[in-house]
Amino acid sequence: MTRDMDSPSTDPIERLFVLAHDLLGTASPDGYLTCLNPAWEKTFGWTKEQLKAEPLRKLIHPDDLEEATKRVRLLLGDPAPAVVAIEDRCRASDGSYRRIEWTITVDEGEYHLIGRDVTERRAAEDDKARATSLTDAIVESADEGIVVADSEGLVTYVNSAGIRLLGHGSAAVLLGSDFHATAHHSRVDGSPLLVEDCPITKVRRLGRSIHVQEDIFWREDGSPLPVSFSSAPIDLVDGTGSVVAFHDISPLLAERERVRADFGEVAWFEEIRLALAHRRFVLYAQPIVSTTTGETVRHELLLRMLSPTGRVIEAGEFLPAAERFGLVNQIDRWVITRAVEIAASGRDVAVNLSASSVGNDEILVHIEREIARTGAKAEKLVFEVTETAVMNDLQDGRRFAERLVALGCAFALDDFGTGYGSFTYLRHLPITHLKIDVQFVQEMVQDEADQRLVQTIVSIAKSLGKKTIAEGVEDQKTLDMLRDFGVDFAQGYFLGRPEAFPKPPSG
Repeated sequence: MTRDMDSPSTDPIERLFVLAHDLLGTASPDGYLTCLNPAWEKTFGWTKEQLKAEPLRKLIHPDDLEEATKRVRLLLGDPAPAVVAIEDRCRASDGSYRRIEWTITVDEGEYHLIGRDVTERRAAEDDKARATSLTDAIVESADEGIVVADSEGLVTYVNSAGIRLLGHGSAAVLLGSDFHATAHHSRVDGSPLLVEDCPITKVRRLGRSIHVQEDIFWREDGSPLPVSFSSAPIDLVDGTGSVVAFHDISPLLAERERVRADFGEVAWFEEIRLALAHRRFVLYAQPIVSTTTGETVRHELLLRMLSPTGRVIEAGEFLPAAERFGLVNQIDRWVITRAVEIAASGRDVAVNLSASSVGNDEILVHIEREIARTGAKAEKLVFEVTETAVMNDLQDGRRFAERLVALGCAFALDDFGTGYGSFTYLRHLPITHLKIDVQFVQEMVQDEADQRLVQTIVSIAKSLGKKTIAEGVEDQKTLDMLRDFGVDFAQGYFLGRPEAFPKPPSG
C-alpha cells in the first residue's frame, strides 16, 4: 500500500486496512511514515499530517529508542529475519505514552508496520503485580508451570515458570485466552484435539483431578513442549475452574533417547524401510463437504503406518525419523501412487506433500507418470502444501505448483492465515484453494474477531477466484455460519472423522 485510504473502497484488502483497529502503515528508509490507516489518529490523537511530519523515532520514549532501533536494524542485517517484534512506548498528543506492540518487516527498502495498543493490558498487569499476595509469591518461586483457568477455560493466572515454559515473553498473551486453544489444541501429530476430548476440560466438567504422565503442550512459536501435568478442579463464584501444574519432561525424554540412541533411531529407520517394503502404510480419509449442498466433494487422505502387530501409528510418530533418514520422499511417492489410483477409480481426493517434495523434480515426474499409468483425471487431485513447504524457495515452489496446475491438478495452501506471508503466496503461486486454519474456525461462533477474519479471507478469495475450505468444524452452528459467510467447503469431526480408506487395486 502506498497511499492513505480515506475514501470508501470495494477492495477487501483496502477495507480491512481502513477498518482495522490495529495500527497499519508503512515508513520510508529514513523512518518517515508514508501510509497510515485511521487507527493511528484514534490511538495517538495526532493528525496524519502531524504524524508524517517527523520521523517515527520522535514518538518513541527515549528510554525505549535504543532497543527499538537495534531491533529494526536486524531487518537490514545478513542474514536478516523476515520480521521483528518490538514493544515500546509512543507519545500521544496529550503528552501521555501509549504502549505499542509492533511487528515490522521490510520490502524493497520500505518498512511495513503493524502495531497493537496494549497500554490498558499492560496497566492491568502492573496493578495485578502490585497486589501480589504471599501465596502468589510462593507460586512464583515454583519451578513448575502453574495455570489457573476459569469455568470457561480462560486463563486467569499463570506463574513465571509457566510463561517461560510456554515460550511467552509475558503473561499478556495468555491471560484471558482459552488455555486449550492456546496450548493444548493438538496432538503430537498435529491432528486437532477436540475440546470435549481434552482431559483438562473434563476436570472442570466432571470435578475430578487427573495426572497425565506424558503429553504435549504447544509453545507460542508453535513448537511442542513435552510435559507431565496434573489438573484439579477449583470452585469459583461462576462455576468450576481448574488448576494445571506442569513441568518440562524434555530432559527425561532426552535421557531416554540417549540410552536408546544406538538402537532407537536405527529401529525407526528399519521400521519405515520394512513398512515400505511390505506395504504396511495405509491411508485414512476425512470427508470435505460442500457447505451449500451438504454433499462430500472429496476426501483428504491422511497417512498412517501399521506396526508388525497391526497397531496404527500416526504420521507424527514416524515422519520426523523419515525426514532425518531421507525416506520421506519415498513415502510421498507411495502416497502419490495410492492417491492417483484412488482418483482413477473416480474419487476426488486431496493429498498432502512434505516440504522436501515441493520443488522436487523427481516427485513431479512421478505424479505425471502415475496419472499417465492409471489414466486418472488430473482434476480429481488436489495437492495440499503448507506455507512452510514453499517458504524456503518460493521460486521452486511456484514452478512446482505451475506444473501441477498445467497437468490439470488443483493446488491448495493449507493452514492459510497463520503465517506472515500467507497473502504474499496468493500473488506468487497458482493456488486454487485456501484452507482456513482450524484456529480461526473452532471458536468462531463466540469470537467476533475470528468471524471478521474468516469473512475477510473469503472476500479476498472470491475476488481472486479461489475456493475456500474451513478446517476444524465441530458443530452445526459453525457450519451454518461458514455457509452464511460464503465458505465453499468444510472439514472437521462434526462432518466426519478420519477413517481407514480401502486400499485401491494395483494398477
